Amino acid sequence: MDDDDVSSHEATQEQLRHILLTQTPKRIQDLQLQLNIPTSVAATVSFLEDLSQCAGHFRPDSHALLVSTVLALPWQDQEHESECLADVVLQFIQDVVSASPAFLCQSVAVLIKSFLQPKTVDQDTSQLSWTWTAPRVHRTLRGLLRTCPLATTPMFQALKENFPHKRRDADAHIVYFKQMLAVLQYVPALLPRIIQLVVIRLVDLDVDITVQQSQLEETAEEEDAAIFAVDLNNDVSERDLIKMRETANKLDVMMRLLLGYIQDTCHSCQEIANERALRIARGEKVARRFVRRSFSYSTTTEPSEMLLTALLSSFHSTLLPTHKCRCMQFLLFYACSFDTEFTEVFVSSLLQQVVSPHISAELRMASATYVASFLARANFVQLGLVVTALTKLIGWARGYARHAIAKARAAHHHVLLDVTLHGVFYAVVQSTLYLMCYKNLMLSEPDAREDRAKFAVRIRELLSCDLNPLKFCQENIVFEFEQTGLCDITEVMSQNEVVAVNSFSVDGSENILDDFFPFDPILLKGAADVIAPLYDEWQPTDRDRSEPRSSNLSGQGSFSLSEYTDASASMARSLQGMSVTPTRDELTDGLDSLMSERFADYGEMMDSFLSNDVPINSSW
Repeated sequence: MDDDDVSSHEATQEQLRHILLTQTPKRIQDLQLQLNIPTSVAATVSFLEDLSQCAGHFRPDSHALLVSTVLALPWQDQEHESECLADVVLQFIQDVVSASPAFLCQSVAVLIKSFLQPKTVDQDTSQLSWTWTAPRVHRTLRGLLRTCPLATTPMFQALKENFPHKRRDADAHIVYFKQMLAVLQYVPALLPRIIQLVVIRLVDLDVDITVQQSQLEETAEEEDAAIFAVDLNNDVSERDLIKMRETANKLDVMMRLLLGYIQDTCHSCQEIANERALRIARGEKVARRFVRRSFSYSTTTEPSEMLLTALLSSFHSTLLPTHKCRCMQFLLFYACSFDTEFTEVFVSSLLQQVVSPHISAELRMASATYVASFLARANFVQLGLVVTALTKLIGWARGYARHAIAKARAAHHHVLLDVTLHGVFYAVVQSTLYLMCYKNLMLSEPDAREDRAKFAVRIRELLSCDLNPLKFCQENIVFEFEQTGLCDITEVMSQNEVVAVNSFSVDGSENILDDFFPFDPILLKGAADVIAPLYDEWQPTDRDRSEPRSSNLSGQGSFSLSEYTDASASMARSLQGMSVTPTRDELTDGLDSLMSERFADYGEMMDSFLSNDVPINSSW
């Protein structure tokens, strides 16, 4: 730069200082117009460089619009010259905020908003732009944090406000989420709030899929001509299937990103566990990494512990209260596979909620289904944890039954078979039977024989008590539990054939128990591939493959072996696909064929039962 250029810049800067100091509205508006008038990028860059030198004279009450005009310049365009403009605009932001922190929120909001790609930008253009824009934006955010350490709050607020709407395409979600993860690299303190935010937004997508699937099923059931198949030639059905497929793909992509982030962050968990084990073996006192009562970790900066804490907190605040969420809970499932102690605390937190009288019945029932479904499906849980959970569930159920029956007898009343009054009890018993169906082989191991014998006596006592839980348990669960041979329930089932239960509960709702188990096979293809190595599919018991004992046929004397085998297969399919959740085989053909196959499966099952005069459960 020669002397004339230096003199020109100094003169311009002196003039700008005068305008900013006098705070004359007309002169400030002229500066805004000068920035808005189309001109060469080089001229704009030169002007902004001079303006940056006057950053110390900016005042929020007089110059906010001028700063907004600078921030609104097209510094994110993909043209080569825009890189120079981006550099000078971002430098201007740092200079202005350093001089006057009052501009922090305004500046951070613009930077974070740049993470959200415009709706009109195609994927190739977006990728080209972000190759040079993203590093510059993150470098600027780092600089602002050094200047204003309290910038984390406006940063999170901006991340929350600019999070892509669920109707935006998958690419917009991917780009934005990747930038959020990049923010966590230099602002780890935001991890709990960002994980909570992401979980809340993705649960919305998860619920949308459930609603769309239910609507498709209801529509198909109303069609007389094709009750067990979706007519793909129908415009409405085709449009709905496309919408459902797009939503599922969007959630699947985000789930895979989250699962990958969990893997990258938690890969050190085993090393931490081994180090703790060595310290304990040396006789050192090692504090627990978890505080069980609050379901949180002790103060730590270890990334994996921070992430697991955030996931557990998000589960209890968002996932657990959400009815029939089908996919997002597998984040916890996957996270548990990295850390045994975390798995224990997750299960412990659910068991504590099941037995707590201070929590709503809905949450307690949900906790019971979650703990049973998790332990049933996770192939990495140890026998001791399964035994502990069963002991807790059965022990609480026995205590509840004794108290409820004694109370009714003291009042000279019959015990009411009612889900509203005893829903938690029925949910706990059903969850216990469900868990024992899946872990039957594990409980048959030599180390578990004593516990198995103890459970058999106590479960037989529960199932034959006056509360009669078998009247509310799903028939497919009862059927499979009967095949485990744990205890003979033929007499109870025979007596139940003449026991009538009111159709409606005391509060007017249907007197039936929810049939949802949250860790049934995941719907999403990509996420399912990640979960598969950790996941137990339903395997029929040995007795399912051999001729059954006549005492276990529940009085169906005319039920032949071939008929029994067909019904057993149908029951196994029903247990595997609880709550019309698709099985792993169905995941390979897309959502359209998934719906058709689901209705076809129901058709086969109903035909099997109708041909064999077996009572059909109305919940099917």
